Amino acid sequence: MLEFVELAAAGGSGPRQFSFNKNGSMVAVGLQNDGEVAILRRNAETGAIGDEIARIGGIASVAVVIWDD
Repeated sequence: MLEFVELAAAGGSGPRQFSFNKNGSMVAVGLQNDGEVAILRRNAETGAIGDEIARIGGIASVAVVIWDD
């Protein structure tokens, strides 16, 4: 069962979609209006979102983010 943990800023505009990596330790957030993807740390046990690890820019209009792991 899902349970609300927190709201977390992704550091951009228009968060369109997000996905977790295989072990749940990172989340990629597609920022549609900015043409960027933010990669954030995530505590897989509590669900809490942490600091930004990386940011990928120069993407036209982000619609989906898929991990390849």
